[in-house]
Amino acid sequence: GEQPAAPAKTIVLSFPPTEQPGERIGRYKLYAHDGLLKTGQQFGAYRIVGLLGQGGMGSVYKAWHEATQRYVALKLLLGNSDLSADRERFLREGRLAATLNHRHTVYVFGTEEIEGRQVIVMELVRGSTLGELVQRRGPLPASAAVETILQIIDGLEAAASRGILHC
Repeated sequence: GEQPAAPAKTIVLSFPPTEQPGERIGRYKLYAHDGLLKTGQQFGAYRIVGLLGQGGMGSVYKAWHEATQRYVALKLLLGNSDLSADRERFLREGRLAATLNHRHTVYVFGTEEIEGRQVIVMELVRGSTLGELVQRRGPLPASAAVETILQIIDGLEAAASRGILHC
């Protein structure tokens, strides 16, 4: 029979701390260095493990936080923006997201500025994206697809109720 879909979360891939950029971890690999932070670099209270990805607003890294003894995802605003409006919007986004605690969303621990860079500190979640799952397994059975979409909607509704809208 069909297996129920796993709870949907906005997914950030997680890798063992010994892996290096470019090395394969199962079917995934860490991205090559993006010019901002390097693997092994100390960045404030975090040790950078590797680059997880980049988007329109910033880069996301896997990092080890010694004080809490856990891996986290660090989202850094691209560049050293001198525009206070950009900096404040990024930090406000992180503070607002930190007010959301829902089983179908990634938990945001908070925001901070490290070495002049704005950082959002998030839960690091193991897994893959829905797109990667479909690519790997093919189309989901109808009931699993419906359950997965309902979980995504549940997370989005929780965020929207807090005034959070993801572009």
